[in-house]
Amino acid sequence: MSKKRRDFNYAYHCLEKWVIWNSEHNGYPARSPILKFGEAMAFPAESSIPTGVEPFDRDVERANTVLAMMNCSSGKSAERAHLLKVVTAGRKEGESIQVALDRIDDKINKRDYYEAIEEFDIRLETLIYKR
Repeated sequence: MSKKRRDFNYAYHCLEKWVIWNSEHNGYPARSPILKFGEAMAFPAESSIPTGVEPFDRDVERANTVLAMMNCSSGKSAERAHLLKVVTAGRKEGESIQVALDRIDDKINKRDYYEAIEEFDIRLETLIYKR
């Protein structure tokens, strides 16, 4: 019985959106009163998002959830989550996975990376299609 080849495009997309969110996010919403402590509060327009509420991005939320699940699951899953974070954050635009792995650390095994992305993808699909 042959192993089915999986399509990781959506998993890659969610991880890339997570990296962008993680690099731009300081832990507080952009309009947080804690972040702007001491500044005069502006009165928000009726149509604006209330203070303290993050704009909704389903892909980032899913990536956060899956990475948290992996971190809490087992030591091996936590290592895989860390590997995904490091490689995705360190990967340059248009760079292949193998080139990124070699550049980041030549000791990273390509098989370990693909096992990590496969686990991420399986958990992501479970999260999406859970009823």
